[in-house]
Amino acid sequence: MALGLKTQGTEIYLLDDTDTGNEVRKLGNITDLGEFGPVAGDIDVTNLGSTAKEFYSGLVDNGTVTMGFNYDPADVSQQTLNSLAGGANKRFVIGCSEAGTDVTYSAGFTIPTDRTTLDFQASVQGMPKGASVDDVWRGTISLRVSGAITTQEAA
Repeated sequence: MALGLKTQGTEIYLLDDTDTGNEVRKLGNITDLGEFGPVAGDIDVTNLGSTAKEFYSGLVDNGTVTMGFNYDPADVSQQTLNSLAGGANKRFVIGCSEAGTDVTYSAGFTIPTDRTTLDFQASVQGMPKGASVDDVWRGTISLRVSGAITTQEAA
């Protein structure tokens, strides 16, 4: 009986084929990944002849992905994400824990098939950081998903 998919070993990648030499960036020091995914809106079609509220399902909104991280000012992936705040959509891939095969780039992206992946476009909304006594600097990355999320189960 399967008990679920372990989180340890999950990796998040920023893919950018315009970033010559740095097309694939594995995000460093990620500590948690919040819930996200499809939630359909409501279209109210209630009319004067209705006996109760009536609705159609609207478009799916895949929400905002939030990721906790331990702040490291020398981490190039964190520097890159910070510079992307408020900018254009970029491609992200989350690789689940079944394997450790990385996303690669050679005249195009190769997404591993031996691990479950979630592939989506998103903009970096923000990357606030904070500190408290007897701790490390921590922050939250917010990615606003735009469009569909393509999920590919491990082969």
